[in-house]
Amino acid sequence: MHKPLVEEKYSIKDEQKNENEDLASFQIFFSDTQKKAPEIRERFQKMVTKKRDQFNKDMTKQREAFVKNERKTREEFLKNIEKERKSFVASGASSSSQSREERNEFFGQLDLKRKDFFASQKEKRDEFEAAFRDDRKNFEDYMRERMNTFNEEHRAFIKKQEDEKKHPKKKNN
Repeated sequence: MHKPLVEEKYSIKDEQKNENEDLASFQIFFSDTQKKAPEIRERFQKMVTKKRDQFNKDMTKQREAFVKNERKTREEFLKNIEKERKSFVASGASSSSQSREERNEFFGQLDLKRKDFFASQKEKRDEFEAAFRDDRKNFEDYMRERMNTFNEEHRAFIKKQEDEKKHPKKKNN
């Protein structure tokens, strides 16, 4: 089974319709032929705006949660590095009990840990940003597809209304 382009909560359809009835989801807009075309477009645009706002809000929450977790992890790491450094210095790094080579080796290892940590953080950030861009692109592609479908249906609806005005149906009395 393939993953949908966008999460269900962002999809544009009438909630009462079956999920598999993709084109039928637009029928709620065009079922009343007495409605004016601008009213229908406005109703659809409101729904699109609502879905975009919801998507943007969720994406913002996702980013904030990632940044918060990233900051927390970084602060913990830096705190631990500082403890190690202070512990080493307190154990006599300035005295003759520790040679220059031991100090250089210790601080070299700390520097290597720091570089590895930040490289890992950068990699995680890059993965998050790539997934974020993919989600946004998928959402925008989906919305563009739905807008195109709506526009086609809307044009057909307008044409149908114009045809009905030109050739009104005779009422049987």
